[in-house]
Amino acid sequence: MADGIGDRWLHSVKDTEYEGIPKQLIKIEGRTLLQRTVDLLCREGIEDIWITSHNPAFKDDNAKIYAPKNNVHCLDKLHACKDLWISPTAFLYGDVYYSQEAIQKIVHTPVKDKFLFFGRMHISYYTEHYHEIFCKKIEDFDYLEECINWIKTYEPNYGGGWELYRRMCGVELDKIRIHTPYDHWINIDDLTDDFDEYDHYLKWMKGYDKWDGLI
Repeated sequence: MADGIGDRWLHSVKDTEYEGIPKQLIKIEGRTLLQRTVDLLCREGIEDIWITSHNPAFKDDNAKIYAPKNNVHCLDKLHACKDLWISPTAFLYGDVYYSQEAIQKIVHTPVKDKFLFFGRMHISYYTEHYHEIFCKKIEDFDYLEECINWIKTYEPNYGGGWELYRRMCGVELDKIRIHTPYDHWINIDDLTDDFDEYDHYLKWMKGYDKWDGLI
């Protein structure tokens, strides 16, 4: 998923080497975040890879581009690519640095009951950014659509990945923004992280430079 605007990132990189460059095109050792993710998926034998975006600069030889329709609500990043839904599908983020271990965990962990989310529940050791969802792996798309429509009805101006996760776990409306269960959750606790702002990237790079065995 790489069709977000990234306002916070673009605002924070003014007068830096990344001014005007989408965060999906951040380069780590010569490869963009998108290229790394596609490469790592290919290493695990995944061939059906789609990049959902309207930006032609995101093209990759080992992935196909899909331009989502009606990408307005935050959850439309999932709903607007309904044409691509097959069971199971893993929805990864174009602005996330994934470790090889994280990709292996995402690819090879089976979904046992409708869906599975991968992420970090605590603040990042590197970016000091809050908890994050790194992947949604969906098997029951009827249930996904039911939950998305429920959120878009009751939260028409807001509602993102965490609200979707809580709702899919059965959390009711009055608690959907505050109560986070640990069901259907796989923890990823390494250098895997995203960069909402330039400062997050700089802090993460300091951790990256100290990390052993990183690809």
